Amino acid sequence: MFYWGKLFLEGIKKGEDYVSLSKVITINIEVPKFKRLHNKDVKGNSLHRWLQFFNKDLPEDELKELIEMDTAIKRAKATLDYLSHDKKEYALYQARENALHERANMISTAKAEGREEGKFEVAKNMYISGMEIEKISQFTGIKVEELKKELEKERVE
Repeated sequence: MFYWGKLFLEGIKKGEDYVSLSKVITINIEVPKFKRLHNKDVKGNSLHRWLQFFNKDLPEDELKELIEMDTAIKRAKATLDYLSHDKKEYALYQARENALHERANMISTAKAEGREEGKFEVAKNMYISGMEIEKISQFTGIKVEELKKELEKERVE
């Protein structure tokens, strides 16, 4: 679950809102079973390449060969090297990522709230022009009870 959660969060680009996260499917394969496999096909099978990459006892020359075969593994290795170099650097990276996501989420929420305010403004104008609350509800999608409550607030203010 830990790795799935990490994979899920990495599915969002810097500065994007959380709602843009896409569905993630994980297939959990036991590395010991792969280690016992006699016919490994790292050249023709990308899953085998990745499982080989996760082998902590992988000799340096085999790692270099994997990196040459697969650009995704090359990027993963570069990121791993960068983030594992310094714990403070990794903490800063995580904090920045979180801040960017939170900022995007706040912007999205503010836009949604602005749309709601706009809908109530339109509803108020429709009511002032003489339209029935039930019709206003149909056109705006705002529940009748909410409309009555908001319109009553307007009268008080």
